[in-house]
Amino acid sequence: MSATYGLMFLGAWSVQRSERHFLFWAASLLVNAICVAGFAYAPRAYPGIVSLLILGVVVAIQCLWMGMRSFDGRRPFKPPLLWLPLMSFPAHLLVIETLPANLAAAFGFLALTLMAGGASLYTLRRGEDRRSLPRRTCGLALFAYVPVYAISAIDSVAGRFDNATFLLLSDQVICSILVVSLFSVTLKRSRRALEAQALQDGLTGALNRTGLEYQLARGGRLAGRTVLAVDLDHFKLINDRFGHAAGDEVLQRFAALARRQLGPGDLLARTGGEEFVLVLAGERGGRSPDQRAEDLRRLFAETPTPWRGGLIPATVSIGLADVSPGTSFCDSMEAADRALYRVKQAGRNRVMSAHAISFPVSA
Repeated sequence: MSATYGLMFLGAWSVQRSERHFLFWAASLLVNAICVAGFAYAPRAYPGIVSLLILGVVVAIQCLWMGMRSFDGRRPFKPPLLWLPLMSFPAHLLVIETLPANLAAAFGFLALTLMAGGASLYTLRRGEDRRSLPRRTCGLALFAYVPVYAISAIDSVAGRFDNATFLLLSDQVICSILVVSLFSVTLKRSRRALEAQALQDGLTGALNRTGLEYQLARGGRLAGRTVLAVDLDHFKLINDRFGHAAGDEVLQRFAALARRQLGPGDLLARTGGEEFVLVLAGERGGRSPDQRAEDLRRLFAETPTPWRGGLIPATVSIGLADVSPGTSFCDSMEAADRALYRVKQAGRNRVMSAHAISFPVSA
């Protein structure tokens, strides 16, 4: 069964070569299948065979561990992870020559216990999705190998070597749970990536209209928030003078600067070509929403966009409106848009509330 699962992961990797964790998991399951069969059928008269099988299972667990690291975007190979595989084979051969067979077997199972415990702890404690049910299931499945190997070590110390059936059945049950959880982990991440693509603007990384509506629906109460309607001034002239690639760079620059001003509960969305919407949850750093809007306007005006050895100056106009109790977000958005329209009539590059100019352009 482990071999079948390994071939499934190998097939998944052949379709998505960039997903290297599939290759590590395939290698882990295929090596484990060979070793489990070896424990069940290989002759025990040759100590070197047992040592090789112990090393194989250690390598299988390490491959699974490295696959999890690769899945998390980490470097798969980490020098501290190599010492146990490198030392297990010669150490086990040495133990076989110096200790009775039962203690030598117990030593091997102890090495497996340590490796399985380390892989389990990493899976449960690291990774952005470590709190998800599939990830926890995966970590607990790995941890289930710990008592299996510990029991095998105890049986070896007691001189009971007829535990091949126990090892085989335990491995098949745990392996099935582990593989299902691994596939669930990858499917969950793929679903999150698709959701992010559906809810985010591909150029700036800000939310799109659908994403903004989704986040507002999740956010609950809107009263007390402030809506900012933002428009980059004379953006068509930037495209005409420097090219659309330069215009994209200016958009990305503004989104990056705006994102730096966000606090907990704040939202940033790109709702049109050069149009953005910010939803501010309240004060941040002692600055009110209208002061924060002015800070953003001033920061963008004072931070030209680098482009091909030069700088592209740009400014923004901002209209803002508070979401008062009993007022819908759409009504507040319309009020902010009307304020933005008045800003453009007044000469752009300033902030205006829905009722009056909050901050004129700095002299």
